[in-house]
Amino acid sequence: MTPARAGRFDDTLALDRRFEALIFNWNGTAVPDRDSDAREVRSLIEALCTFGMHIAVVAGTNVDNVDAQLRARPTGPGRLFFAVNHGSEVFAVDGQGPQLVHRREATNAEDVALDRAAALTIEQLAARGLTAEVVSQRLNRRKIDLIPLAEWADPPRTQIDQLLAAVEARVGAANLAGLPEVVELAQRAAHAAGLGDPRVTSDVKHIEIGLTDKSDAARHMYAELWRNGIGPSLVLLAGDELGPLRGLAGSDSLLLVPELTGAVTVSVGVEPNGVPPRVINLGGGAARFRELLADQLRRREQRDVPDLDVTPGWNLSFRGITHERERTVEALLTLADGTIGTSGAPLFAYASGAPMVVASGVYRGASSDADLLELPCWERLHIEGPADAHLVRVLDLRTGMLAERTHDGRGLRSVRFSSLARPGTAVLRVTGGPVGIRADPPLLAPADDIVTIEHTEGGRYGGEAEWTVIRADGGAVTVAAVQEVDEDGHLDRVAIYHPVEDAASSHDALTHLADARRDGFDTLLTEHRRAWAARWDAADIQLDGDDHLQLAVRVALYHLMGSVTDRGEAAVGARGLSGHAYRGHVFWDADVFVLPFLAATHPAAARAMLEYRVRRLPVALAAARAEGRRGARFPWESAHSGEDVTPRSVRDQTGALVPIRTGDAEVHIVADVAWAACCYADWSGDAGFAAGAGHRILVETAR
Repeated sequence: MTPARAGRFDDTLALDRRFEALIFNWNGTAVPDRDSDAREVRSLIEALCTFGMHIAVVAGTNVDNVDAQLRARPTGPGRLFFAVNHGSEVFAVDGQGPQLVHRREATNAEDVALDRAAALTIEQLAARGLTAEVVSQRLNRRKIDLIPLAEWADPPRTQIDQLLAAVEARVGAANLAGLPEVVELAQRAAHAAGLGDPRVTSDVKHIEIGLTDKSDAARHMYAELWRNGIGPSLVLLAGDELGPLRGLAGSDSLLLVPELTGAVTVSVGVEPNGVPPRVINLGGGAARFRELLADQLRRREQRDVPDLDVTPGWNLSFRGITHERERTVEALLTLADGTIGTSGAPLFAYASGAPMVVASGVYRGASSDADLLELPCWERLHIEGPADAHLVRVLDLRTGMLAERTHDGRGLRSVRFSSLARPGTAVLRVTGGPVGIRADPPLLAPADDIVTIEHTEGGRYGGEAEWTVIRADGGAVTVAAVQEVDEDGHLDRVAIYHPVEDAASSHDALTHLADARRDGFDTLLTEHRRAWAARWDAADIQLDGDDHLQLAVRVALYHLMGSVTDRGEAAVGARGLSGHAYRGHVFWDADVFVLPFLAATHPAAARAMLEYRVRRLPVALAAARAEGRRGARFPWESAHSGEDVTPRSVRDQTGALVPIRTGDAEVHIVADVAWAACCYADWSGDAGFAAGAGHRILVETAR
């Protein structure tokens, strides 16, 4: 592969970063012409897909022509797409070749209208003295050659200015005001033929009348990338005809759809009349395009930190450290995957910081003192932190990723996430430095006075792995972690948190750790972003006219989704997995306020919440019998066992004991659990639950 060219691209910083997706025109951008050798491009594309980059080839021709020339067979996790036939077809390409995922099917009437439009166009051009001919009748379009001469049979893109002059001379001889008038003539003919929304385009040599164009390809790929958690600011667009041609928009300018506003766009073409605003004019043709690919590959090989998307309404940002509000900030920036929650504390030690990891439903202590068990922290860096004002943290709500940067001369950049696709898997990448590590304290920073590392093992997973078993009254968790740091200061770390019934065994956690290490950062990132995108697709609420309220609503939805697992049981406390408030105890609020949202957007999580109640039904039955009642008496406040852990008293400002009677008096919790069971059964249509565990809950609470 060709190495990245030294220096900056045209002295612009816009390309000095890692992109997560690439959309580009094929002929003229990636290859000089359809007969060119594409082996180097193929090698780069397949390698980039291996590192998680999503790539879309846009072409006016059919899929066989592109595939025969490129012959790429990527293995992922990044995906390759062919958006061909001017946006009428989209193919996903894997090891088996192109697989059709979308096709715009013309009706019989539309096909007849396309034929008629092409014939009318040729007739009207001939009436003006310009000879043209239909050269192809492809899917959803008709292609008309404006200069059917042997010397211009297949001109290379590098001769676009000479071709333009030759076509303009022919058009002018027919008393037509350039290509724009030819396009207008074809549009009128298309409307006259019965096409309601004709797409008339030109590559200078040809006029094409179709039902779709490259804008359809761009919009389809925008939607595909959005479903994979990739927003416009993470996309690189590339073409070779983005600028105007004598008053006619360049054919690749159709890629500049509003949905992709914010993408970085470059042209490697000749562009005789310049490029539109905010398009970087690189020039250099296919060779320069290959340099772009090689540069992106180099960044991934060197473990560059990916950027967060900056689509408005999705980012929660905090600059510096304000000590009196730091705990609030850390709670807001919590990373959670339903199994564990990690506070958004800085990577470095701060006096006001409270780094914390808790596992859902795992408590320490008994009765009213039961509290969420703190676990070893996976995200600590054991080096000196920057001054308070030099720290920036940004949480991308749409992908559940927290970025942190320092502005103290070291330029440390990091991104971390707790995988929604693999709950209990935490991932950290840091660059800039050197970062450095020390053997003491250990990789898994112990929570205060709670845990110590019991086992270490070196070399088994490509670096030094550590693991520990944390035991508590309300359960046990095995934690395992491994990291790699190269000589340039790039750090990758993976940690696994695995709740276990047999606390003596660490096998499952170490197996998950080995799997995560084998799959690598980019696979974990790709899976995680796609999982969050799917959740948001079902849950997002969009508001117009109030940006602050829009962000606040999404913050709330983000914490709701991250606080509840969708497998096993979910003990959902009043603060979710964002802190120790209410000690992680479960109240009626979860059944009545949290569960309906999940039943509507992600029923598996609502079912896991009900499983927490189902497994504690025996305790609820015993509580009712203790009161001389039949049926089930669910507790006002519960933790691991399902027994009532409501405090019995509290001291007031004078020191006197004040009794707390909510545990005895708030009986509506019983009906709340039954209501939640009905809500889930009705909204999800889960007949098995309704006839089984749900039926039993209804009967016993009614008694």
